[in-house]
Amino acid sequence: KQKEFYIVGAILFFYLGIENCVNGWFITYFKSIGIMSEMYASNLVSVVWLLVMLGRITTAYLSKFMTAKRLILMNCLGACVFFLLLISTKNLFVITTAIIGLGFFLAGIYPTCVSEGGALIQGSSSGMSILLAMAALGGIVAPQIVGVIADSYSLEVAITILVVSVALMVLFSLMLVRKRKTANFQ
Repeated sequence: KQKEFYIVGAILFFYLGIENCVNGWFITYFKSIGIMSEMYASNLVSVVWLLVMLGRITTAYLSKFMTAKRLILMNCLGACVFFLLLISTKNLFVITTAIIGLGFFLAGIYPTCVSEGGALIQGSSSGMSILLAMAALGGIVAPQIVGVIADSYSLEVAITILVVSVALMVLFSLMLVRKRKTANFQ
């Protein structure tokens, strides 16, 4: 019954789709066009996972000082900036920086959304199941759509799906913060 619950679910849907596509498609794409070697890509994935851990620790620390909604917005905006940087270049240094930054900011979205969703449903196991199913669906659907479009056209065209996903993730995080502000005035 709470709109905020569905907004959090939408953020998770787009987040998991983006994360799965970046982990799968981008590294493959950069290797295939000769921007990075197999070894560099493997090392980069390891570095990203270290940054994901650091991003989650940072988000946990910041949760003492910021609301979950603001943390979600901050992480979505940071992820958006680094995603746009990632798709705007073929420079290896910039790509590396963008993937690391993207991993850092994506890291806090899932746990913070799950925490916020859990607070909204007040311990309902069926509610949590629905929330996690919404997230999983994004992780399943987005890579399939990107794959079909990449096979039919090109990966560059398929990336537009991810641009839309990033934009929607930011839009829903803005709605979540706005929803909170309007709720405080009622």
